Amino acid sequence: MRSAPDILLIPVLVLLLGSGWAHAQDKPPAPKPSPVAGIIRNFEFPDRDEKGRLRFIIKGEQAKPLGPDQFELTNLKATFFSADGKEEAVFITRFCIFNQKTREIQTEEEIELQRPNMIIRGKGMEGNLTKDGDGISIKQNVTVEVEDLMKGVVVVPIEE
Repeated sequence: MRSAPDILLIPVLVLLLGSGWAHAQDKPPAPKPSPVAGIIRNFEFPDRDEKGRLRFIIKGEQAKPLGPDQFELTNLKATFFSADGKEEAVFITRFCIFNQKTREIQTEEEIELQRPNMIIRGKGMEGNLTKDGDGISIKQNVTVEVEDLMKGVVVVPIEE
């Protein structure tokens, strides 16, 4: 005949073994999404603020992953919006490198930035597409076409 502690020990062992067995029957955790592989064609990448308002949308012919969060973009058109949803500017280039996480962008190609009453062109550019970032710098051959100087456009030259 078994003693009282032995009798109590059997249900505890059954419970422990049963819970281990039940746990082993659970489905394995879902795999983490893998980084994008291959080339994405005719893409759109919208960026929204914390309230869901569209800040900018990047469209292009091709996005080729270069590493975590970094893409080589071809025939890019980025449209920027104000807080009230109005189009503020359009940025166009044939080729650039874009970091999806940091929103940094760079190119050595010709660029065009279209804003109401002005078009800025140049060659090469780097910067950050977020409004709280440092902005963008056009590297060389910068030209600015202003349609109406009476609207108060100010261009500040950068001294190197």
